[in-house]
Amino acid sequence: MAHELETWSDGTASFVSAREHAWHRLGTVLPAEFDAAQAMSYARLGGWNVRTMALQTAPVLSDDGVFGALPVPDQFATVRTNPVSGGVDVLGVVGRGYTVIQNEEHADLLNRVVDEAEPVSRRPVRFGVAVRCSCR
Repeated sequence: MAHELETWSDGTASFVSAREHAWHRLGTVLPAEFDAAQAMSYARLGGWNVRTMALQTAPVLSDDGVFGALPVPDQFATVRTNPVSGGVDVLGVVGRGYTVIQNEEHADLLNRVVDEAEPVSRRPVRFGVAVRCSCR
């Protein structure tokens, strides 16, 4: 099975784990307790500035000999700012109804969930390991 992690020219990978390496031995091993913002920083998952851009064809030759791109209706490329090179990377194609949510927003939500769950569970909650929550 392929790990399908983003790897960088310096040999690092966009992955973190708690206390021990994952099966692929890539990424950064963090101490037992860390929050989502720390994990994102070590894994280079922050500051992506994900956004959509109108999709268009490559330039095509028209009947009158003019090159131009054609718009692709209701389709958009999702792109990000590469955290290492600063260039733009295409992530995929989405439709009109897609809403971009930044990784930082997910991290904030995850931190709030953990903050709410910890008093209920009465045990340490750690990112990077399976989190179990008993909700009654």
